[in-house]
Amino acid sequence: MSVLEKELIDTAFRGNWAGPAKLPVLSEFFAQEDSRLFVQEEADITVRGIFLRELLLGLRAPAKDAEATSRLHGVRLRGAIIKGEIDLSDCKGAGGTPLPPLLLDRCIIHDGPIIKYPAVRNGASVEEKILNAINASNVRLSRLSLCGCRISGRVDLTDATLDGDLEISDVAPLDNGSPCQIFARRCRIGGSVIAQRTHFRIQPGQCTEFGIPDYALNLVSAEIHGSIVLQPDFHAQGGVSVRGAHVSGDIWAEAAKFVAPGKIAFRAESLQCDGTVALHGSEDKNKEHYEVEGNLDFLSATIGFLDLRGIQIRKVAAQDYALNLSLARVRTNLWLHNLPSGPKTIVEGVIDARGATVGGDLNLNGLTLNPPPDWAHASILASNLRVGGDLILDDLVTSIDLESSHVESNLNVNNTVMKSPNNQEYGLYAHNITIGNDCNLTKIAGTVDLGLSRIGGALKVHAQYLASLNAKDAEVRGSVSISGIFMPLMKKHRINFDGGSYRSGFSIGDLENSLRFINPPSSLVTDIKNMPIPTLSIEDACIANDFQVTKVRAAEVLVIEAYKAPLSFYPDWVLVEALCQLEKERKAIIAFLKHQSDTTMESILLGGQSTPIHQLNGRGTLKLDSAPMVRDYLRFFCAYVWGGDEREEGAFLIIETEKALGDAKLSAPVEFAEVSVKKDEEKGWSCTAMIRYANKLYRTELHVYPDGNVKMTKDDFLADIEEENPITFDPPLRIITDSHIKADPGSAPFWLRTILPAAQVEKITREEISQNIEPILLQQLVQPGIQKNEAATATGRAEVSLRGLKARVFHHNLRQSGSWGPGIRLKLDGFEYDRVETEGVEGKDKIVKPINDNTGPKKAFNKKETPKPEKPKIRSSKRVDETADAYIGWLTRQYDCPHAKSHKHARDRLIACAIEADSARVAP
Repeated sequence: MSVLEKELIDTAFRGNWAGPAKLPVLSEFFAQEDSRLFVQEEADITVRGIFLRELLLGLRAPAKDAEATSRLHGVRLRGAIIKGEIDLSDCKGAGGTPLPPLLLDRCIIHDGPIIKYPAVRNGASVEEKILNAINASNVRLSRLSLCGCRISGRVDLTDATLDGDLEISDVAPLDNGSPCQIFARRCRIGGSVIAQRTHFRIQPGQCTEFGIPDYALNLVSAEIHGSIVLQPDFHAQGGVSVRGAHVSGDIWAEAAKFVAPGKIAFRAESLQCDGTVALHGSEDKNKEHYEVEGNLDFLSATIGFLDLRGIQIRKVAAQDYALNLSLARVRTNLWLHNLPSGPKTIVEGVIDARGATVGGDLNLNGLTLNPPPDWAHASILASNLRVGGDLILDDLVTSIDLESSHVESNLNVNNTVMKSPNNQEYGLYAHNITIGNDCNLTKIAGTVDLGLSRIGGALKVHAQYLASLNAKDAEVRGSVSISGIFMPLMKKHRINFDGGSYRSGFSIGDLENSLRFINPPSSLVTDIKNMPIPTLSIEDACIANDFQVTKVRAAEVLVIEAYKAPLSFYPDWVLVEALCQLEKERKAIIAFLKHQSDTTMESILLGGQSTPIHQLNGRGTLKLDSAPMVRDYLRFFCAYVWGGDEREEGAFLIIETEKALGDAKLSAPVEFAEVSVKKDEEKGWSCTAMIRYANKLYRTELHVYPDGNVKMTKDDFLADIEEENPITFDPPLRIITDSHIKADPGSAPFWLRTILPAAQVEKITREEISQNIEPILLQQLVQPGIQKNEAATATGRAEVSLRGLKARVFHHNLRQSGSWGPGIRLKLDGFEYDRVETEGVEGKDKIVKPINDNTGPKKAFNKKETPKPEKPKIRSSKRVDETADAYIGWLTRQYDCPHAKSHKHARDRLIACAIEADSARVAP
């Protein structure tokens, strides 16, 4: 009997720890990291495994003269080297009572009998060996703790019963090649499983005696009355299995790492967890994902709350599901979205959630999903899914199958591209879906199928290059509104509301967000021979209330060339200017800010307003750390903030050289100078600059505040500017002509080289224009407040079919060129409604305010932007019939108006008739 064994007998009956007073540093036992050479293995810190068994069974007792009680308090051993297997199989106390606790702290357990197990190597079955370091199968223990131990082999707890906790924190393999496994199938644990800073490992391909894949932490069919804590810094090389287990508490595994490439790394089939399963990344943005190399399987599991935020699943076996939630039941919420400040949620594979039930919200906001290249189906398979709360699909680029699913509350899809997996099916396939409240599809692109859907609330669609929307035979109890950009990419793509039943209003576009049909560039069309025609069809449908058509347009955009440049004061943004073709010889420049790396960040239109710039500054993006930064920012700010009530007077462009004036002439000689910048203590910077405003040149004094606000404190007139082909401003466009470009080919129409160092300006390739710039311009040209720039887009071609549609009240709009823009072909056979209301008849002429030549730039520059009040509506009602291209003329003929013929244009005749009808209705 060793000295430590004698000491252990005495301490076990006193309830004290045995072992060296100073805990050994385990690295001292090795000559190198990957070696198992013991250089300090001494007899006085060695304990035999058989001795521990005898002590726990009461077969060892202290000497008769020792001062000890007669009760064994348990084994508390630290800093020891244990020789031989600790065999406690089938051991119990007297009368089936639990054995005293076995607490091993920072011990080395590396000896025991060798057991054989099957394994798979390169597809072939082979036989491997593993040490059985602790055999505690079918034991009953009060408590087991292996904290800080180094183990070579398996700890077998099959069918064991632990009345307290299983503490396995800081456990790790003995060396880089040793296995370290907890094998606890059907184990009953009265407390919790605690594994903090723990590293388990098994050999690749290791299987159980039945040929089933084994796991580094195997808790199959275990019953745990507490929780499972696998954090922080938990690593299982060989995965974790809780298949068929029942956990009364929670499962916590923040920023853990499960490794089983090509296999199931976390197996939770038929798991019953009454609390939370939190397998999420660290909420500290400086820490890591919850990382899984292999599959994550929750087939038929029942869980209280499932949190998978910040998870990263990769190295999934081909044709397997990276995340299997099929038939799973989550009583409250299921979170699979990005952490607010931590790592993004990434799944390298496919998600299967068919038949799953989520009692609360299912949130996939920002999920990054990368299916295999040869995968031909939806990336998220979720047919027959049931969600008791909201289904949130924001900020995604994916495809999802929701056929016959049921969402009790809202379906929210925002800033998402629903990408068809094979150009045949829909990116969002929600055929026969039931939605209890609203269906909100905002800033949505791709293809969507809502055929045969039942929506208890409203259906709102704001498209962002939506290719196809099928809502055939849908039933919507609330209102329907559709706006945004529709750009079909295949001949079969269309907006289809045929045969639907719409219990409340149906609205197409509004004064701020029109429905705009885009004829796609040929580079985006899959079949050039069958170019798609943008089509909206509401045939044979029934609208029980108002049918309002405010603004529908057909358009296309052509970018001739574009340039970009980085900004020193906005480190993550680039300034882009694009030259677009208008009608005949007219062209336009449109400018915007684009984030350099984050494609989810919306581009910022620079249309002459200061508000977007101040909003970006308010996010903490602005950096004014030096005079050059301030100078660049001031040039930028003055170029893209325009004066005038409608911003039509143009920019406060800083002029530093005569060359910057192009072919313009000055009425008096002027000595040009660079912008001067002087730091003011705690108040920002004082600047002096020459500014061109309208057709005059001024010397100005400006103050730049630390938050980006700019104020002009003084302006002195220097000279008039004479120019034959001046730039005109029609916000957000700078309008130029071919004559202007020919007269001054050197300066061209771009301002980037004027306000930024020329060396930083880069021409954008044609491919990037097609893929990135043109789509952004299409989006910006339909933003609020700029729809009046019909010249910015050339006439396209689109069809709207209302054949067989029945509505209660049809609202027609005359504002801003009316309901239907140029190029819209109408099909109205069998269109029926009780009455029509014509809106926007309060006058068609725009009042243009002249520029006051006596007003300097200071007042205009410092003027605050205020929103314009909406004009009141004036309506007229008469029964009307059907028409096609002669739509306005056809409406006019429905009025008994003798004065109509005196007007030359059809729209003017309709306005006159509507006003007269209103007057007759209110006359006494």
